[in-house]
Amino acid sequence: VEYEEPSPFRRGGRYRATAGPRLGWSRDLKPTTDLDTPFAKWDADQVCQWLHEQGLGMYVANARHYVKRGETLLRSTPHDLDRELGIKNYLHRKKLQLALQAIGSEDSSKMGELDYNWVT
Repeated sequence: VEYEEPSPFRRGGRYRATAGPRLGWSRDLKPTTDLDTPFAKWDADQVCQWLHEQGLGMYVANARHYVKRGETLLRSTPHDLDRELGIKNYLHRKKLQLALQAIGSEDSSKMGELDYNWVT
C-alpha cells in the first residue's frame, strides 16, 4: 500500500470532506419497505431504518429494544419517547412526533376513503 503524502487543502480536490461517513453507511442500507404496508405494521428493523433515514440514528439502539411494530411509535407519548428511546433533546422529540403525525395520517384506514357512493 502506497502512502500518499498529505497535500494542502484545495477546492475541487479528489475527495469530499463528507463523502466517507455518508457513503460508509449508505451502501449497507436496504430498501426501506414495501410502500403498500402501513407504518403501523412495519417491523422493528423497518422502523429502525426509518429512524436512521430521518436523521435520528442515535436512537436506533434503544428503539430496537422498545419498538416491536410501527404502531408502538405511533402510540408513544412524548414521555415514552424520552423514557424508552432516550430522546432528551426537545427538537429531536418534536421532529419525530411531526414525522409520525405525517406518516400516521397517511394510514390506509378505510374511514378516510368513504364517499357518497359507498354510503348510499
